[in-house]
Amino acid sequence: MCSGSHKMQHVYIYGNFAIPPKHLYEEIEICKACAIREHGKKNKHKLDIIIEERTRKWLKQHKEK
Repeated sequence: MCSGSHKMQHVYIYGNFAIPPKHLYEEIEICKACAIREHGKKNKHKLDIIIEERTRKWLKQHKEK
């Protein structure tokens, strides 16, 4: 993944899977190409719908803190 190594026009937040204690949960910024790669092209659900839904949840969690 690019993890923000170059300027991106569309930034997506990607959260990895946590496996404590070695691998803690981490959020990184990725580009649209990497988001599509992680989601998969043949997936049933449209990527844009999934991203909108997860963005709403993410924003809600960060506003509560």
